[in-house]
Amino acid sequence: MARTLVTVFRSWCPALDDAVASLPEDPDWPHELYILLAKNVPEGTGRFVMWTERDLPVGVAAFVQKSQGIWEPVTHWILPGLVGLAAPSRIGELFTQLPFCTRVAWWRMVEPVPSGGHVRHAATESTYGMSCSADFEAYWKETGQLRAVKKARDRCKNFTVSFNASGISTWVLQQSAKLWPAANSRGESTHLANRMLTARYLETLGKSLTIALLDSERLVAAEACIVHRQELILWTTFRNRDYDHHGLGNRLMELAYYWARDNGLKGIDIGGGFADYKHRWAPRASAKTRLLISPLIHYVGYRARRAMSSAWSKVTRNVEKLLAGVVAMGAIARGLQECGLESLVLTVLLA
Repeated sequence: MARTLVTVFRSWCPALDDAVASLPEDPDWPHELYILLAKNVPEGTGRFVMWTERDLPVGVAAFVQKSQGIWEPVTHWILPGLVGLAAPSRIGELFTQLPFCTRVAWWRMVEPVPSGGHVRHAATESTYGMSCSADFEAYWKETGQLRAVKKARDRCKNFTVSFNASGISTWVLQQSAKLWPAANSRGESTHLANRMLTARYLETLGKSLTIALLDSERLVAAEACIVHRQELILWTTFRNRDYDHHGLGNRLMELAYYWARDNGLKGIDIGGGFADYKHRWAPRASAKTRLLISPLIHYVGYRARRAMSSAWSKVTRNVEKLLAGVVAMGAIARGLQECGLESLVLTVLLA
């Protein structure tokens, strides 16, 4: 068997362009899109890996730096079924050889979850989905979700529903990013930029969907979806919390289901997490796995940084509690002084 050589580049270069051109193209995700995402990584924050055998490229992958010495593929939670470029039968094996600490989302992949090599941890959770040939309402009735669907349908009946309106994907991606503290962490600005780049690119291919709900002129909720292997993938959502009474999330979900069916797709994938809620919408369909891949020396460093960060967080929380107690005692003392009771309290304490 040929020896695999792993070469790491600090920036994208013509050698990587040539390598990509020689590799098989995913039927859903063009090489052009992958190269755009790779080149969108800011200078100094990316690593680009090429695997070769007998001087011929067998794989290419681009990564962006995150916090605590961690790297992630540029497609991380952006493009399902794609972590790098290689023959599907080789990509898992190649990733187990990565020479730096990497988080990888094994999501809608053709190949089984890789193991061995530099794989240090794997956490798997169920994902949920349904065939478009199924009886949606019969399933929702069985799980008790149909009542919520009908209630949301009624409460949102005066809202305007808009499909694939201009600017909606940008709005929902930006609004959703603001909800999470990670939006300000290292690498997250690149992640958001690449999601927006992907949304614009897929719009030109007709492989995306946005659903918006408007109260008169006011945009109150939206869902951004993408199409992968003839299934609609729920990608990103945002809703105005002032309208929670209307059941905006339930209304968007129902609209996505029927859009997928009406447009000839095979099914809908609503993802994982919030398992109890997701199961009310669809049965378990598959799974996704979060991998940590790292050479031992980098993994030891990663664990040490995690431990130090955890310890520092505990110290910080204890100091904050102590300071809060001091402030509270000061406020009590001032209150007693203003009431002329501080000498009485002191006498009682000393008695």
